[in-house]
Amino acid sequence: MRYEVVGDEQEAVATAVEHVANGVTPFLIILAMTGGLILPRMLFERFATAPQARRYQPYFSSSPT
Repeated sequence: MRYEVVGDEQEAVATAVEHVANGVTPFLIILAMTGGLILPRMLFERFATAPQARRYQPYFSSSPT
């Protein structure tokens, strides 16, 4: 990471916005993946399968199925 000395206020704001945007982008990607991929799968397994089918199968299993 490089540090810069900023001369004026507009340049300081632009630099701050650039650095914040670089951190927010990966967070939004992970948030979108969680909402679009992981939650539907968890909810489907929780509510759409029979209770007998999931009784002895933990969600995070160490052995392959």
